[in-house]
Amino acid sequence: MKISEAAEKTGVSRPAIRYYESLGLMRPSREDNSYREYSEENIRRLRKISALRRIGISLNDIRLLIDGKGSLPEVLNANIAALSEKIQDLSGAMQISQELLQSGGSFESFDESACLQEIHAGERQGRKFAEVSEETRDFNRKWIRHADDMHQEYRYNRSTVLAGLILTAIAALCWYLLFLQH
Repeated sequence: MKISEAAEKTGVSRPAIRYYESLGLMRPSREDNSYREYSEENIRRLRKISALRRIGISLNDIRLLIDGKGSLPEVLNANIAALSEKIQDLSGAMQISQELLQSGGSFESFDESACLQEIHAGERQGRKFAEVSEETRDFNRKWIRHADDMHQEYRYNRSTVLAGLILTAIAALCWYLLFLQH
């Protein structure tokens, strides 16, 4: 089957499939016309990669599993430890959110100074809170993926790709300026 069928069958995007191939995580066969041909084994591998990625396993760890240099229990135990740490890190934000909810106030009456003081006190105690910069990274990732998709779709039309990149840069700049106002 071709890449579009593999993408549809697995729910993994075509750019992601190509990326996994570039990392050597899978190697579909090539037909005489140089099209990739995905076997049922390739589909199963893609599903495994997708499942592991969706639960937070890194591509490096997946590579170790594929290469036989790591065991699934070792990787899963490390992932559970990392997820536990993330849950611990979020406990401070959850506690403050619960306190704000119990106070029953509105956005207008919300005491941001007290909230920020509690956040800073929690950080001094080792708690972690969300970084606003994560939002801009996520936004930029989406635009980069969008630009990559455009590049794949219009790879021979450089002016379209250039326009997409310019729009991406403008959008990222607008997003950045929006955060500067807050």
